Amino acid sequence: MNQKFERLAPLLASRQFLQMQGIGNEAPIFIQPYPPVSENEVAIHIDSLTSRLRNTGVSVLRIDLFKLTVSLIDGIPGRLEKFLRAESTRPKNLMRTDLGRIANAETAIVPAIARLLKDQTHNLALISGVGHVFPFLRTQTILENLQPAMVAKPVVVFFPGEYVQMEGLGSALRLFGCLPDRRYYRAFNLDDYHIHESP
Repeated sequence: MNQKFERLAPLLASRQFLQMQGIGNEAPIFIQPYPPVSENEVAIHIDSLTSRLRNTGVSVLRIDLFKLTVSLIDGIPGRLEKFLRAESTRPKNLMRTDLGRIANAETAIVPAIARLLKDQTHNLALISGVGHVFPFLRTQTILENLQPAMVAKPVVVFFPGEYVQMEGLGSALRLFGCLPDRRYYRAFNLDDYHIHESP
């Protein structure tokens, strides 16, 4: 994991990456997969990476999907307290349904992310907390609803699982390395993105 993040710091700070070179006309959305067992270690590395990037002059917008979800629930007076009180007695499937209504990807989460991307000055956005919002929020649903017009700067999504190429089928996100999802085409695997040195 150390090696992965040592590679990321110069890559994300590079002019090539920040100017979104080498991705054609695609939205600059990147997936950084990592082993789910490394979740706690990755959280520490993301904090360190953010500091390193900011120290080099890169303005970083951090978006934690779990914290964003809690803030949306907390924005409805009394709702968060109601959820916390009901957690021990209400069936989990009903809790999930309630959460899905309030923190719906299309109507709440993506618009909130879009506002942050638009309103806050940044060179790069780092999105984390994917595993913490499963199963009521799925990464693919969020990414599918982030329209290219909303994403003017690179967005990196830290994903606890795999982003794999399947021959003849395209790419797929596998949360926790085992839960298959529908095919997804638009994002780039950051493990496959390399800086090309100028001659």
